Amino acid sequence: MTVLLLLIPALFAIGQCRMVKPCNGSVTIENVVQNQNVLIANVSMPYQFAIDYDTNTLFFSYTANKEEMFESNYLNLKDYTNGVIKGVSGGFAHAVDTGKQIVYIGGSNGIYTFDYNTKKATNIHITSDSIWQMFYKDGLYFTTHPDEKVYIYKDGQVTLVPELAHTKAMLVAVDNRKNMFYYRSSELHMLQNGTNFKLGDYVINAFNADIHGNIYFSSPGAIYRIKENNEIVKMITLPNVFGFAVKSDNTLIYGTENNIIELVPTKEMCYKENVF
Repeated sequence: MTVLLLLIPALFAIGQCRMVKPCNGSVTIENVVQNQNVLIANVSMPYQFAIDYDTNTLFFSYTANKEEMFESNYLNLKDYTNGVIKGVSGGFAHAVDTGKQIVYIGGSNGIYTFDYNTKKATNIHITSDSIWQMFYKDGLYFTTHPDEKVYIYKDGQVTLVPELAHTKAMLVAVDNRKNMFYYRSSELHMLQNGTNFKLGDYVINAFNADIHGNIYFSSPGAIYRIKENNEIVKMITLPNVFGFAVKSDNTLIYGTENNIIELVPTKEMCYKENVF
């Protein structure tokens, strides 16, 4: 009886604590309040994020008010230096081969590689197509615009991905179990051992992976994670998400209409409803 009497005030105190700390519009991940640090301001619609974990460098594209509609940019996440990547025509898509430390950039006339010393890119002449999106997993997957075909560049050869040869797709990703996820016509699909599964109806603007190869995707208002059992979990609700990436410590960077923002977990927790 004494233990029960001691527990009741404790439970009430916890409940009261949760009641007096509502989220009130705070940005949260799993109830942890996130600070929002602006890494780059006044950059128009930053998109197609990729992180080179070896150098801690973020690559992204943005809308340019110049002859080239899009430009690729790099951002050093250690000292926050950044700049436009020269030599790319319409730089738009990005992917990193972490094994060989190769940064790929997709432009309006093919695929390029980035040189850290010169901060320039060179066309490797494996295709002349306009590249929409890229993803590296045991080969460079890329989609083309406007025909929305999915190719893979591996062992010096470019080939159509056989399972998607007769299917249009704008975005593609591959997980550690060789499941292929692709997006078309507001639908998320998965290819598993040659069998196609529709996972749901979403408006998807980006796929990405964390340092461990787990797959994430974003819609204009949220970022989701695909769990190993292929369950889809909404991690965070955000306004105007364009691009995003997962840092090596599993924190998020995302692009809004005009900024690139880093989410930093605080020690504060909040609750959307009283659980008691």
